[in-house]
Amino acid sequence: MEKISKELFFERIIVFTAYSFLAVPFIIFAIGFLKPLIGIPVVICICFSIFMAINSTKLSWVPSFSKKTIIKMVICIFIIVSWVFLSGIGKFVWQNSDHSFRNEIFELFVLKPWPVSSIINGIDHKMVYYIGFWLPAAIIGKVFGLQAGFIFQYIWAILGVFSMFFIVCSIKKKFLIRTLLIIIFFSGLDYIGQALKQHTIPKLISGSHDEWWAGAFQYSSMTTQIFWVFNQAIPAWVATALLLTRKNNKNMIFIMGVLLLNSTFPFMGLLPIVFYLIIANSKINEKVDLRNAVKSCISVQNIAGGGIAGILSFIFLASNVQSSNSSFVSSKIIVYYVFCVLEFGVYLFFIFREERKNPLYYVIAISLILFPLFYLPSGDFIMRASIPALFILMIMVSEKIETCKKTTANFVLLLVFLIGSITPLHEMTRTVVNTYRKSNVDVFSEEFIMTYPNFMGDSQKFFFKYIAK
Repeated sequence: MEKISKELFFERIIVFTAYSFLAVPFIIFAIGFLKPLIGIPVVICICFSIFMAINSTKLSWVPSFSKKTIIKMVICIFIIVSWVFLSGIGKFVWQNSDHSFRNEIFELFVLKPWPVSSIINGIDHKMVYYIGFWLPAAIIGKVFGLQAGFIFQYIWAILGVFSMFFIVCSIKKKFLIRTLLIIIFFSGLDYIGQALKQHTIPKLISGSHDEWWAGAFQYSSMTTQIFWVFNQAIPAWVATALLLTRKNNKNMIFIMGVLLLNSTFPFMGLLPIVFYLIIANSKINEKVDLRNAVKSCISVQNIAGGGIAGILSFIFLASNVQSSNSSFVSSKIIVYYVFCVLEFGVYLFFIFREERKNPLYYVIAISLILFPLFYLPSGDFIMRASIPALFILMIMVSEKIETCKKTTANFVLLLVFLIGSITPLHEMTRTVVNTYRKSNVDVFSEEFIMTYPNFMGDSQKFFFKYIAK
């Protein structure tokens, strides 16, 4: 009886952490950005929705608390803490160039009133960005100082990765250290892409950033995601993992609604996946029933919580001056074809036999084929909308690798995975080397950030006129 209680308690902790990681930023947003007459009812609604979502979520499996499992848990926690440490979150080590923007954005949220704005050349510039990840740490920063805020970013990231990993273990119904290692080292074959681009064999161990070999196309490894765009990647991982655990649709829209402020582009990448999951979870006698699909989504947390969070997040994000600047891109066919083969096609090929009857396999395949055809000036859509599909592909690939069957196909798949792992290895090597060299990252001014189109909002938009404080 005691053993069962421990397992159930552990399950509740994981579920609570996952939903809180996604929804707490929106609660802080509602308090800090919205007029009180709007914000207070919204906070009450979201808190009640979190309660309902947690109560209606049950993981399909949790590890038993044997001595062997506890030792493995301690090892996995150490690996997660180390991985997040090397990512640069918290400013303990050298950071990649993207952190320069993110550090200044975070500092503005700590040091300035909310909503963040600056008067530059007589014009009121508003900060509009997918800011969810930073808001809990910004509260800590406002109370205890900027450095404490950066430290809490690190803790917040660990909580997100921790909950994601254990939900993945629940989905796979097994707890393996190598599952975590596969998550960390899963990547496309950027090393081969670089060799084709450079017409030579690149160094096996270096500090190079290998992801841009295909020009405008990039699908980032899990490690690249957390080292460069942690603020979007980690919430997207948690949301995708939670969605995959659902056997009904009571929380689907709620998860998506609270994700939008955290991970805008991954939210868009999740739409076809969620549409499939809703249909799959509402079949009657193995037949698609659209009426039942709609009915199965009706819950307090979906309609009230997800609806309110999604609508308000959309109105806020739509105030960004860059929000409508997208297009369909026609690209070099050969580069596009090679990109698709090396970044995900080779993995889809090796898992086809196991997944050929799984419709989700085809959903992520079609998504990954189509995403490169959409273009934003920064390339963000291609790189970030793909995060959920790549996450699911990683789970499918890890399942095949972990079977340990001694077949030629499995041996070749493992070889492909090892070649792909060079990319995250290079990311980590670069951090270690530059930390040792005490290299500096760029520092951007408030004026630069507040006038940069990716982060700049229009003070005349609906959100700032009628909803914001």
